[in-house]
Parts: sequence; structure tokens; C-alpha cells
Amino acid sequence: MLKHLTEYDDQVSPHKNRLRKLKFMILYSVIIMQESKVKNMDFTGTWHIYEMELWDEDYFNMDVQAYIKIEPDNNGYFQFGLVCGEIDRRIVDYADSKRFEFTWGGNDECDSVFGSGWVRIKETDAFEGEFRLHHGDSSTFSAKKVK
Repeated sequence: MLKHLTEYDDQVSPHKNRLRKLKFMILYSVIIMQESKVKNMDFTGTWHIYEMELWDEDYFNMDVQAYIKIEPDNNGYFQFGLVCGEIDRRIVDYADSKRFEFTWGGNDECDSVFGSGWVRIKETDAFEGEFRLHHGDSSTFSAKKVK
């Protein structure tokens, strides 16, 4: 397709050619976004965290029921204990599964914090993952999808 556009360059004025390439790029972006949404549907929704490696239930459910929420556009939010934040994400294909990998920024007891993490589907309504705090703790966790 790109070769075809390059051959077409010689036949069209520079302005029309730029417009054509722009339309192609927009169409391509829309297709990629639609494919991305289809791939990510398993991760969307609100998931209640019921187990964490590093912290006990008294801590991670201290303020609210610990959760991670992933929107259809794959952005999201989470809170466990006094740590809360916004998620920015991508889906990564591995040989055995797909992982929703993310970076996040937020607060820990009113201090600004950021980090990264990932989740992977274990069953239809359950996943496991890990939260990492930059220059701090990291903890694996398990969560169940809220129906």
C-alpha cells in the first residue's frame, strides 16, 4: 500500500499528495484503535483486589474495597490502601498469554508517587498482576471481576 502511494506521488500535486497520505494515516489509526479495543475487551471492567503479596487485607481495603478499573479505551484507575492512581497502558502479546502492562501516577498518603505494573487473565472473571512503586515496594495481587 505504501509503495502504491509512493508511485502515485509523481502523478499528484504535493498538496493533494499530503492530503491523501494524511487520510491514509487517519484511516490506519482508526483501524489500529478498533483492533486494539477488540483485543483488550477481556481486561475492561472493575476488578476487586482480594489478595496482595506485600500487604494484608486490613491495609489494602482500609479506605475502600481495593480495586483496579480498566475503561474500554484502556485507561483506568486503581486504589489499594492509601495508594491511588491513574493508569496508562498497552497490551503485550507473550507466547502463553496477553498482558495488560501499564504505568501509573498518583498518591500515597498525599505524597506524589508513580510506578508500573501488569495484569494477566487467569480465568474468565479473575486476573493476577503486580503493582510497582518507583524506587519503592512492589507486590503481586489477585483480583476478581465485579459482575
